Amino acid sequence: MSGPATRTRAHRAAAAATCFRDGRRWRTFFGNDDQTPFREKPGLIAIAFDKAGRVVASRDQPFKPFA
Repeated sequence: MSGPATRTRAHRAAAAATCFRDGRRWRTFFGNDDQTPFREKPGLIAIAFDKAGRVVASRDQPFKPFA
């Protein structure tokens, strides 16, 4: 998780992702799509790596959507 930025996205409607680690691995982003409910709002997603070493969304997300 170091080195130059890549052209991967945390979510299909997100942009400007930054990775960091505090015991877990995270990716920040902001909404960058006219159709998304989080347009121009920040987001945070727990990430993991697949077998090929690509960043993917973790199955264990600590934040749940509001009811």
